[in-house]
Amino acid sequence: MVRLPAGWVLHPYAGSQQPVMGAAARRIQAVPITAYQNLATVQIGNEGNAQGVLNGSGAGQLSVGPSGIGNAWYPVSIFVGTGTGIGGITADTSQCVVYTGPLAVAQYALQVLDPGTGLVGSLPASVVPGQYVFAIWSGGNPGDTITLNVNGSQDALT
Repeated sequence: MVRLPAGWVLHPYAGSQQPVMGAAARRIQAVPITAYQNLATVQIGNEGNAQGVLNGSGAGQLSVGPSGIGNAWYPVSIFVGTGTGIGGITADTSQCVVYTGPLAVAQYALQVLDPGTGLVGSLPASVVPGQYVFAIWSGGNPGDTITLNVNGSQDALT
C-alpha cells in the first residue's frame, strides 16, 4: 500500500474532470480568408518536386500541383528523369508522357519524351489549384527511381 502525506491526492482518472466553463472554454478565433489579400510571388520550391519508383512492369506516375486559394504556378522548366538516365549502365528504354490539367488525359498532353529523361519543351502558361503536372512512365527498368521537377514562380496570398 502506498502512503501519501496528508492532503496529497493522486492524479484524477482521465476524463473525470468537470467540464471547463467560461473564458477557458472559448475557441481560438480563426483568421478569415478575406484577410489574405496581398499576392506574393516566390519560387515554386519543394512543392514542385516528386520522386517515386517504377513498378515491376516498368510503369510509374508522379504528379505535382499548386494547392490553396489564390495559389498559381508559372512554370519556367519541367524536368523528368529516371535513375538510369541517358547513357546509364543499362539503356533507358522508358517513355514518359507529360500532361497538365485536372486529369492526365490525351487532350492535356504537353510532350512525349523517349527515353523518359529530359526537359519538357512546351510549357503551360499557368497551373492553378485543381490542375496538376503529371508525368507517366512506361517501358522502363523495374525499380528505377523516377523524378518530376517543376521550376518557376508562384503567386501566393499573404
